[in-house]
Amino acid sequence: MVFSDLESIVGPLPVSARKYRWWANHAGNSQAKGWLIAGWEVSTVSISDERVVFVRIREPSDLDLPASVVTQSRGRNPAAAFEGAARQVLEEHKIER
Repeated sequence: MVFSDLESIVGPLPVSARKYRWWANHAGNSQAKGWLIAGWEVSTVSISDERVVFVRIREPSDLDLPASVVTQSRGRNPAAAFEGAARQVLEEHKIER
């Protein structure tokens, strides 16, 4: 998926997404938490081509969501908003492992 496709769903990516290891599958990063909770992980990234490949690692479950995400409005919780958008985008561009 090219970065611009992702941005059309979740809004502008930060500058760091085009320069650094922003795409690491580290659950301590709010953006990674979104795709990991949704059952996906980043497989490969090409900063120069502005392309990222996500792969399904497991089926998601609402039971996987932290209580803080479940109880807060998606509009007020950036990680929850990204998680919802990640589910939508990744389902549309599904690559099974």
